[in-house]
Amino acid sequence: MQFRAILLLCLTLIGCSSNQELVPDPTTITLFYGDTSISAGVLEDKTFNSVLADRVESVTFSGSISKKDSGYFVDMLVIRETKEPRSTRQLNTSLLMKPGELVDVGGVNNDVFRVILE
Repeated sequence: MQFRAILLLCLTLIGCSSNQELVPDPTTITLFYGDTSISAGVLEDKTFNSVLADRVESVTFSGSISKKDSGYFVDMLVIRETKEPRSTRQLNTSLLMKPGELVDVGGVNNDVFRVILE
C-alpha cells in the first residue's frame, strides 16, 4: 500500500512538472523607426510581409519567424526608399527575440530600427 502511494505521488509530480503553459505563437511583428511604425501579420507558414507607401517614401518590411527553445529566430529585411532625393536604404538581419520584448535591431544613417513580436 505504501509503495502505491509513493508511486502515485511520483507520477502526479512528474505530470504536474511537465504541464508547461502553452503560449501561442506571435501573430504580429511591428517595426518602429523615427515617428513611424509598420506592422505585419505572421502567416501560417511563419512569414510576414508589409508595405507602407506614401508620397515621400516607401518601406517594405518582410521576413520569417521560426520557434527556438529560448524564443523566436527572426530573419528580416527592411527596404526604405525615399522619392526626393531618390535614395534607398536597406537593413537585412537575423536575431533571437522573445514575444513582447522591444529590440533595437540596428540603423542606417540616423534611422534606428526597433522590432517587437506580439
